Amino acid sequence: MEITKTANLSKAQLNEVFELWNTEFPTGLIHKSIEDFEAFLKPLGHKKHYIIIEKNLVQGWALTFNRDTERWFSILVNSCKHRTGLGKLLIQTIQADNQTLNGWVVDHANDQKADGSPYPSPIEFYKKLGFKVIPEIRLEKLGLSCVKIRWN
Repeated sequence: MEITKTANLSKAQLNEVFELWNTEFPTGLIHKSIEDFEAFLKPLGHKKHYIIIEKNLVQGWALTFNRDTERWFSILVNSCKHRTGLGKLLIQTIQADNQTLNGWVVDHANDQKADGSPYPSPIEFYKKLGFKVIPEIRLEKLGLSCVKIRWN
């Protein structure tokens, strides 16, 4: 598997990541339109996209960016590719490119995806890859409850 690193996504890649985002993340994170997704991405500082394409489709995507004074990340893997090493490869690649990473992770089994299927918490996946849970820092909003994780 090859990871493409880029500061900007092509229009086709942006559309595929948008679709993957709305399919794989909990409903509390869904963007109503591609324009909403672009508006979400636009203010993020020093963006770097990591893309894995198989059979001409984005199967995995990670993004690192600056928010306030910290380096953050987001990652998506097509659920049909879970447990194939794709997510681990993306995380290890962004770890190699950054001294520290922060993220939000769902730490419960109460959320659903847009298709009504349960959204499984990936918190154990991150712990195995060296991330520490910061239980006192949470993101709570309608339809979404996450805990902060950090790697360094």
